[in-house]
Amino acid sequence: MRLNQVLSLSFLGCTLLTGSFLSIPTVSAASDLKASPSGAVMRGKGPSGISYCDLARGTNVDGGYCQILWSDLQRARFSQKEYDALTTTAEKDTYLDSKFQFELIDEALAAAKAFNDQHDRGDADKFKVLLRIRAGVDSPDWVRNRTKEVDWYFKSFADTQKHKLPAFWTEKYQDSYLSLMRGLAAKYDNNELIGAVAASMCMTVHSEIMWNRTGRKKDADGNEIRNADGKNPRQVNIAAMTDASVLGSDVYTNPKDYACLERQVDIHKNTWKRTPSIFGSHLYQKYYLTEKDANHAADEQGKKRSKIDAGDATTVVNKTHDIFSYCREKLGDRCILGNNSLRDDEVAINENIYDLLSTYGPPLYFQTNVFGSLEDKEPKDAFSYEQMLAAMDLAGSTFGALMVEMAMGWDCDNEYDKTDCTKADVHSEAPNFKAPRDVLKANGS
Repeated sequence: MRLNQVLSLSFLGCTLLTGSFLSIPTVSAASDLKASPSGAVMRGKGPSGISYCDLARGTNVDGGYCQILWSDLQRARFSQKEYDALTTTAEKDTYLDSKFQFELIDEALAAAKAFNDQHDRGDADKFKVLLRIRAGVDSPDWVRNRTKEVDWYFKSFADTQKHKLPAFWTEKYQDSYLSLMRGLAAKYDNNELIGAVAASMCMTVHSEIMWNRTGRKKDADGNEIRNADGKNPRQVNIAAMTDASVLGSDVYTNPKDYACLERQVDIHKNTWKRTPSIFGSHLYQKYYLTEKDANHAADEQGKKRSKIDAGDATTVVNKTHDIFSYCREKLGDRCILGNNSLRDDEVAINENIYDLLSTYGPPLYFQTNVFGSLEDKEPKDAFSYEQMLAAMDLAGSTFGALMVEMAMGWDCDNEYDKTDCTKADVHSEAPNFKAPRDVLKANGS
């Protein structure tokens, strides 16, 4: 029998809301909320085109992500009204299974339960499964059929970097994401082993909000990428995103982008009633939508016009404050703020992202930088296993974080080459996590 056929749903009650949010699970007291996940967490796979769950393992490891492509997870739109009209648990399970493919997540939950039972992990120390759904360019066909989309290039103009990006800033797309979160919450909000769910509605390729709206303009060596027309990917992408001949009134604007971030908070507030939501962000970016805007910005900043292009952006700190405050106001401690590029030498200064996050305080999380050796990275970009440990310590001891997502390859003999990495229950590296992990766990207690 499949696990998702035997996991029962036990809502603590329902409340009928007016407007776009119908009947959803609700709780009666703050004590019913799940505690925020804490400790050292495995981060899943990068944007490699596959769905993947990090299964429970490791001595001082406290959780692992299921990083799932939306296109692999949801077959069709979930209707809260249709779901609520069903009267038995069996009918509800059947309905959920007709809309979703839960197998990977349920396998991860089964592995977490077995691991916790085997190692006698108590409630405060249980291995948790975290959810990160890759939306944006990984949206399913049924979503694409409901909204408009544009050609969008990420790191270059190569075919492998060309995507179809749904207009995530539109109501129809966001209603589809609402359907996703409603279904996942109906299935997992009351499962104590689901530790948190990442907010990923307003994304392109990476699930951090407020980042990569218009792709990259330079390659890994810092050289600007140009097509035959002399345009870089950002210029091409922003032209497509603001093309009224294709999108009509659904063109991208900065206010629509910011509204997407706010609605993302609203959706998580009104679906996940017990489970924390993770908001991985950078500073808010306001994009130059035309070459005229870019030239005007260059003139104002005293730069050559060739230094700023359409699709580039300027940082707006007060808008970052606004969205962080909105998240904490609406979700309270269920809003876990954080950043996905922590190095061991970061300093909270001059209203950078670490300064802002420190201002808002716990619950906070960080994802470390990716591993990179001096053989293939500049010294400033190299990142070693020892630096990861130092970054974990910085996150907990200096920034007060509850949780750190470790770099992929932490359990390999050679963290830079994962080809022959075999994973075991106990790793030689795991005891090294104890000191920083103890701080993270204490911060979460």
